[in-house]
Amino acid sequence: MPTFIWHLPKNPYLNWVYGCPPVEYPDGRVAMKVGGTAWKAADVGNSVEDLSAWFKSGGDEVEQKVLEEVLLQQLMPGLRTLSLSRKPCVVSFTAHGRPYIDAVDGDRCLSTARVFVATGGCGAAAKSSDEIGRLAALMVVHGRWPSSDMDSSAFRAVYARKGKTQSSFSSP
Repeated sequence: MPTFIWHLPKNPYLNWVYGCPPVEYPDGRVAMKVGGTAWKAADVGNSVEDLSAWFKSGGDEVEQKVLEEVLLQQLMPGLRTLSLSRKPCVVSFTAHGRPYIDAVDGDRCLSTARVFVATGGCGAAAKSSDEIGRLAALMVVHGRWPSSDMDSSAFRAVYARKGKTQSSFSSP
């Protein structure tokens, strides 16, 4: 089964849903990750305490019910499940809307860098997290951007310094 993203323009609650292929875990359990974005996101706050409470809460029950309906009635009506569970998540957004995959330790070039960042963000990284991790791992091990068909500048980390937003250093 491929990863999917499905836009739901007529759904009153969800804007879109995504799903990742089923994974078999060492205990023999098979699970498929499904998630989505509500038209109006829940306000979970910004403090450490707020986020901690959100993650401990079990998440949005309405969102789970709507996701179940979309998954089991519209997208995969023949799917039989043994159980369903929900886990809350939060979404962070990058300055350019793409993952950050970059070295971030000052003016070092990639071949001598020691501090790296690989973060998905933007509400769409679950489906591509394996590839984000693979690119980052190859960059760390080989000291260079590992892809010839994707420009590294598209994934450059952007951070705030002295009140200004800046891209990290340029790599050779």
